[in-house]
Amino acid sequence: MVVVGSCCGTIKSITTAAKDKQAADQLSGCNNDLMDTASVLLKSPYADGYDIQPQANFDFLVNVTPLNGVEVSINRNKTEASVLLPSSAAGQDSRNNNAAELVPSVLQDAEELDEKLEIKINEHLILGFMRLVIALTGCTKDPVITGVKLLRLLSLRLVPLGFAFSDEWSSSYSSSRGKSHSADEKAHTIDALPPGGTTRLLIRPRLDELTDQKMSVDSGSDTEEEVDSAERDAGTSSSRSPDVDGNKKVESGQFGVNRRCTMEVAQSDDLPSAKGKVRWQDFNQNLYVGATLVRPGQDPYARNKFNQVESDKLQMDRAVPDTRHDHCRSKQWRSDLPASSVVITFHNEARSALLRTVISVLKKSPPHLVKEIILVDDYSDNRESSAPSLTILFKSERRTEDGALLGKIEKVRVLRNDRREGLMRSRVCGADAATAPVLTFLDSHCECNDHWLEPLLERVAEDKTRVVSPIIDVINMDNFQYVGASADLKGGFDWNLVFKWDYMTLEQRRARQGNPIAPIKTPMIAGGLFVMDKEYFERLGKYDMMMDVWGGENLEISFRVWQCGGSLEIIPCSRVGHVFRKQHPYTFPGGSGTVFARNTRRAAEVWMDEYKNFYYAAVPSARNVPYGNIQSRLEMKKRLGCKPFKWYLENVYPELRVPDHQDIAFGALQQGGNCLDTLGHFADGVVGVYECHNAGGNQEWALTKDKSVKHMDLCLTVVDRTAGTLIKLQGCRENDSRQKWEQIESNSKLRHVGSNLCLDSRSARMGGLTVEVCGPNLSQQWKFTLNLQS
Repeated sequence: MVVVGSCCGTIKSITTAAKDKQAADQLSGCNNDLMDTASVLLKSPYADGYDIQPQANFDFLVNVTPLNGVEVSINRNKTEASVLLPSSAAGQDSRNNNAAELVPSVLQDAEELDEKLEIKINEHLILGFMRLVIALTGCTKDPVITGVKLLRLLSLRLVPLGFAFSDEWSSSYSSSRGKSHSADEKAHTIDALPPGGTTRLLIRPRLDELTDQKMSVDSGSDTEEEVDSAERDAGTSSSRSPDVDGNKKVESGQFGVNRRCTMEVAQSDDLPSAKGKVRWQDFNQNLYVGATLVRPGQDPYARNKFNQVESDKLQMDRAVPDTRHDHCRSKQWRSDLPASSVVITFHNEARSALLRTVISVLKKSPPHLVKEIILVDDYSDNRESSAPSLTILFKSERRTEDGALLGKIEKVRVLRNDRREGLMRSRVCGADAATAPVLTFLDSHCECNDHWLEPLLERVAEDKTRVVSPIIDVINMDNFQYVGASADLKGGFDWNLVFKWDYMTLEQRRARQGNPIAPIKTPMIAGGLFVMDKEYFERLGKYDMMMDVWGGENLEISFRVWQCGGSLEIIPCSRVGHVFRKQHPYTFPGGSGTVFARNTRRAAEVWMDEYKNFYYAAVPSARNVPYGNIQSRLEMKKRLGCKPFKWYLENVYPELRVPDHQDIAFGALQQGGNCLDTLGHFADGVVGVYECHNAGGNQEWALTKDKSVKHMDLCLTVVDRTAGTLIKLQGCRENDSRQKWEQIESNSKLRHVGSNLCLDSRSARMGGLTVEVCGPNLSQQWKFTLNLQS
């Protein structure tokens, strides 16, 4: 049997022996009904359709649109089959399917293919066509019956993944008609089909599971229909209204809106069967990780922005220190906890980090509590990988096996996006595919600690509206040392809406001394690692599907949970390590700052009410970033009866200082990386500068409308109105001219009104801040984090 790859005139031939001559004879013996059988194959769920065209010397030809780039043909005279196959590792054992064996081969020299085509191949459909060719060994003389058999063959693979099937037929004796069938009904429909005529079998995504049926070769900006679909999928109304505040529609670049993982990557003939699976202990870890090792001379940080060499050297099931409190080790957990689906999304993740994450989940969790691990490959294209890809290369792009190979491990399922979606839509994809009652979301570079899952599941089992997170330990990005994190932290943010860790107040820490492992109520979660009831996740609106790539999603879901009746907790007895990086290893279309601002602005516009103005004061440039249509999210907020942001500030995050209506500037008073600081001094004490810590406290100031620079009830005071005078903290007095300041030079300096001198830090190391003659000195450049002047 000759296997030929064909694409728009460019053909690469690979010849393999037909190891089953009987199968080849049967293939050629189908004869007259092959041309009719060709009409069976029509309509891919990811393309406009298959064009069935007669061609000289070929009795069976399926010419697929360039989007799929597949051509299947059978020559009954030469007993040949031409099919564009997915590439596979050279030398791997081929699989015997229905007594015929096809050995896929790697297609090289991709540059010779038509540069105008953007060809994406779906592995399942291609494998289906391979089996179609083989299935013809049992074909009958009736093309309709043969067609149904072929459809059943495909349906066995596609029905569990959310596809519906319908048969349409016509004959000279009756008009066209159609009927839908489930996979189990196919066998009962053969006798009901009319003899002769033309058979057309339609495969399409189920509307209730895959709302987006379209794929465009141009994966550019999103259409209004796709935007509507995204908003509807988020559990919101489908009504269309003009963008809030007249905001123009956002172009999302190469990223999709409301896409789905297009197909589950098969590692066995039946999905989601465990056939062919191996225990994680039996998985060839060295071969898997060794295929992508950093070569000598390469930067170990280049691919992943952490030291991949160190990661690759570690054992995949290495022991990490038990960082839990002693009380956790003796605590007994409920025996009736619900099982969880663990959803891990990734894009071009280091194989060692991804595998270590998977193994730690399986090794450190009671088996009955992990129903499945769902890996969502967000269109990885690891060009550095030396491993062969599942599909062929087009325009120097390949879809790698980084995740697919892990599908060989027991309980691991692998989904793959057909284009880049980003964290939020990828997680929704995994959540939609999950079959357990509880969802556990993890990043792809984590290591679970001992008994990490039980305490999380117990809190959710007790109250389904709880969203719980472990204490996130630190895995050093340079040497991968595992370091326990403090249990005295809560998630928070400043008015720039950037996540930060807040230390509990002294009173809060004292209150916990009696029960140090009690759950910690937190205003915000970091977002990478949390557990949530699946039904509650869906009822609460999943993620905002119009957010792109990464960033702001933790802010949005935290506001939504608290304001709509739920709660967020950090569970001290659950510990999971995470590799914290200083920069992203992948690019953002339009830049990471723009994407983050767009996502954050969507969260602010929906959930923060009038308090969003403090965000715009802190990040003025965000006003210029379009944020898209939020009408459906606002309708969802109303439907769920969510509380206003004022309630959130008063009841959930009272530690966040809200600017007073008398303030014209607020927050830290910054000078480069340093900030004005009380240094712990009180009345009559001097002030200085200290490295900015973004935690408020000693570095929180306000410039009021009456021209005072205040820290709580203390004001900056110029005791002697001469240059070089030290600034003192004194109790604020309404009409004291020594305490009057104003911003000058585009709010970049603070000038003392009475002396006409400027706040200066040149003497900070020698005793404190002074006032000096105003000049262009950097030591006089100051900026509030929030400038509230319009």
